[in-house]
Amino acid sequence: MKALKNRFLKGAQLTRSEIWSTFHAGEGDKPKGGNWDTGYVTEGDELIAFLNIDAAGRTGHDFANYYDPDSEEITG
Repeated sequence: MKALKNRFLKGAQLTRSEIWSTFHAGEGDKPKGGNWDTGYVTEGDELIAFLNIDAAGRTGHDFANYYDPDSEEITG
């Protein structure tokens, strides 16, 4: 696995709380609600997108998100 900006490993599966703690070390638990519980959040100049691939979300929405491992692109 390749490190992305020395923050995450490519291909790793992380929870929102784990990602939160990399941006907010020492600030306690991820707050409930708000941007961190929606589809995406920005931290500085970084965009963090939370999306399901081949699975419906908690609201039942099932978007046609697809990850192409050859091109490493996500389409939806």
